[in-house]
Amino acid sequence: MDSIALIFAAFLNTLTQPVQDHLFDSLGLMVEAKVVAYQSQQIDYQYQRWLINHDSVCQQKKSQLINSYSDCTIAAKQFFQATCNHLQLPNRRDRYFLLHKNMYCHAAVSYTPVIASIDRLSETESEILEAKQACAMLTLKAGRTASNAVEKSRKEACAYAQQIRDKYNQP
Repeated sequence: MDSIALIFAAFLNTLTQPVQDHLFDSLGLMVEAKVVAYQSQQIDYQYQRWLINHDSVCQQKKSQLINSYSDCTIAAKQFFQATCNHLQLPNRRDRYFLLHKNMYCHAAVSYTPVIASIDRLSETESEILEAKQACAMLTLKAGRTASNAVEKSRKEACAYAQQIRDKYNQP
């Protein structure tokens, strides 16, 4: 009797699996991951229920330098816009085409890329910053202690910082 039950269960599974797969696929219930090459970037993202998860865009580059992550998110925004524009052209009306078009067009409008960059300071900017920081640190130290030596060091550091700012016409 157990073998008949197993055969019947396998038969039912064979009949219902394609229906279940079609239902999950058409409703977009499963999380789908994509990686596309666009503008020399590998853009990774996930979508579920035919909506792109904004937090998943360029997730692989999130732990890298901010410049790399920013470039990826900017390229992703452009990819979503280009894909939306491309999908406007054909006159197809099948369900999956419309779902993809809506997904990419929604992302083209709603996704906000991270726009950031970190640049190295010039020697001048570095010199000014170091002088300001030395003045600020000694000002804090002088406020906590009543030492004449610390006060003298603070005056010298702040005078030097002012001299550097005047030299480079910085506020």
